[in-house]
Amino acid sequence: MKKFMVRILCCFIPSQKARHKVRETLLENKSVAAPTDVNVFDKVTYTKDQDVKFTRAVLSDSFVEFENHACLIHKNIVALGTVIGRYSYIGEYTKIDSSVTIGRYCSIAPNVLIGATIHPQDWLSTSPFQYDNWIDPDCPKKKWQISKNTVIENDVWIGAGVVIKSGVTIHNGAIIGSGAVVTHDVPPYAIVVGVPARVIKYRFSPAIIKKLLKVQWWNLPHEQIRKLPFDDIKQCLKDLEK
Repeated sequence: MKKFMVRILCCFIPSQKARHKVRETLLENKSVAAPTDVNVFDKVTYTKDQDVKFTRAVLSDSFVEFENHACLIHKNIVALGTVIGRYSYIGEYTKIDSSVTIGRYCSIAPNVLIGATIHPQDWLSTSPFQYDNWIDPDCPKKKWQISKNTVIENDVWIGAGVVIKSGVTIHNGAIIGSGAVVTHDVPPYAIVVGVPARVIKYRFSPAIIKKLLKVQWWNLPHEQIRKLPFDDIKQCLKDLEK
């Protein structure tokens, strides 16, 4: 009965953090999971016609932003502040952590972790109790940055089961092989595999890569892009350079 009454009371409290504190205080239950600043997308989320923003009242100045025609497939966890560019899609059970920007025309397979947070290695412990309030809020805290800006540029293909460390930039046109653990920046149009990920080859010659980076086709209107001869890279570049 007490749990039922607390649940009713919490319905009138707009802040998720405040609701958590009330439940913890009234029920005297220190094991209640801390709230997380994420959105969980349990089904296909597809934006068709215009740029939109999904906002959360608990942090009204934060958002998950989708450009038009971005798509989250199923069971995705996305931290607030994430930006996903047009025609990019996110496969099932992928988690996007804090401070991540994903560009346009990216293909991200299932079970990927982007922006894996950082724990201290040279402190007494690696546990968040030393710097985060959700574990032992009464303990004095030390300053620690759990995540850095992680950038997935445009036309990046990320295979299934990839882990990308926080603070990494994967540059335009790169391919990340399935199961790779990316701990350092990936050059444009590189193909990387392994643990830790290493470059094994490039998609195109240096001359073609230079031209592609110059024309930045992903910034053109999609109506223009869809008319290109996709399977002929040299002809594509000729058309783009006109």
